[in-house]
Amino acid sequence: MADAVEDVELARVTAADCLNCGAALTGQFCSQCGQRVGPPHPTTRELVGDAYDELVGWDGKFARTIRLLLTRPGELTRAVIQGQRARYVASVRLYLMCSVVFFLLQATVPFPDVDQNFQIGFGVSVGGAADQTPGEAALGKAITNGLASLTSDERAALDREVDAQPWLIRPMVRAIAEDYDGVMRRAEAAIPRVLFVLVPALALVLRIFYRGRHYPEHLYFATHFGAFVFVVLTLETFVEFTRSLPAIAVTQLVGAIVIVVYVVIALRRVYGGSWPATGAKALGVSVIYGALWSSAVLAVTLWASGAN
Repeated sequence: MADAVEDVELARVTAADCLNCGAALTGQFCSQCGQRVGPPHPTTRELVGDAYDELVGWDGKFARTIRLLLTRPGELTRAVIQGQRARYVASVRLYLMCSVVFFLLQATVPFPDVDQNFQIGFGVSVGGAADQTPGEAALGKAITNGLASLTSDERAALDREVDAQPWLIRPMVRAIAEDYDGVMRRAEAAIPRVLFVLVPALALVLRIFYRGRHYPEHLYFATHFGAFVFVVLTLETFVEFTRSLPAIAVTQLVGAIVIVVYVVIALRRVYGGSWPATGAKALGVSVIYGALWSSAVLAVTLWASGAN
């Protein structure tokens, strides 16, 4: 019944009219709603071709946006500010696409090789290094094999390790030992939304250092920069599949350097100014935003751990 009604409605629209709103067509796109001109019942080949051109094709909007984002820091923001928006993926959509890819990939990363020592933060390390305390070794075993795998002596050592932590993170460390997977699932579900809120926060930070600009301009910069950071993090995540801590450490260092260089070039291209002034402002922005980012991640982890 629904198909019949749809066919009747389509029959009322002539070939010279937009199939979406019925407006007269004068080109490849409707001047009223922007829909591309095409048949009402495209073939599978046409659908695949459209998807390829839009998402993967070298001349597609997504490919054009990503190419400009990665190869010319700040140029995408400058183009959008100047009104050249139809050629590129919308800023918010670009950010969401890049973040979704990162978080989906991150969820599949295997746990690092526990035969090596590594930090989980706040001075707590797990792994197999000889300089580990019994409590750190017990924590690593609980994370990888579950709390039930600990002996009574290991459980006592774990309790001492937890009690030795600062009061703020003590519940978090205990929750990680008791249910690491659960804590990570809750954190991974909340972090994308929290980091998205940090985008306008970054725009506010930029407004502090670059006065005389409209807030939406800072918001465009913050959104594009956030998308670039997620691209870098996604590339770093691929290295994590090797489970090689030296390779992961080197990749993260290189990624951090790339992000720093990128933001300096992007700031100068969008806002102008000398290199020394831009570098100083980039440092200020990085310190403030880094503190916000770290605080947000800590707050989410504490919440996921059930800490009050």
